[in-house]
Amino acid sequence: MPLDEPKVIGRYRVKTNDAGLKQKLKMIEGLVNQGVRDAKIHAIVGNLLWNCGVAEKDQYGEVKCIFDFYKNNVRYTRDPYNIETFQTAIYTLTNRRADCDDGTICLRTMLQSLGYKTRSKVIQTNNADNWNHIFASVEVPRGSGRWVMLDPTVPHPMGWEAPPQMVKRSLEYPMNGLGYFDPVLINYLA
Repeated sequence: MPLDEPKVIGRYRVKTNDAGLKQKLKMIEGLVNQGVRDAKIHAIVGNLLWNCGVAEKDQYGEVKCIFDFYKNNVRYTRDPYNIETFQTAIYTLTNRRADCDDGTICLRTMLQSLGYKTRSKVIQTNNADNWNHIFASVEVPRGSGRWVMLDPTVPHPMGWEAPPQMVKRSLEYPMNGLGYFDPVLINYLA
């Protein structure tokens, strides 16, 4: 079976300023929405939950199973020099390597395929000139308003995020229940 090709925005690095962030978030959102509709993702996620032995309706167990699988099976690897790539979840899972935006796409896709609301959190750490990291978060339990951070690029468990004293600024992109941007975010991205 041929591998999905990663989508490449250009031959140069996408800017890390606000304009580049808008471009990046549009691509990420499109790939998440595409992946949620992929039957291969549903099959992979179903098999993972079965192999983890997660009980039906154990929402925390489902999220932990998906997060731990990703963290233990996908290696963090930077994009090629001077090229920003965005991979589908299938491409990431097949090749077992991804950077932080690809990990965000993959985790959000897998969890949204199970009916969870997810969103992206983008941060700028104190030592960076602009936005320099992105990771996923998931509402668990469903409808609780409690968001659990999922950053597989750090040696910490599910729920950890950079402490406030390390972060210059951050943005979270909430989703409505249909998997599309909230109207407020659409205005921001316009």
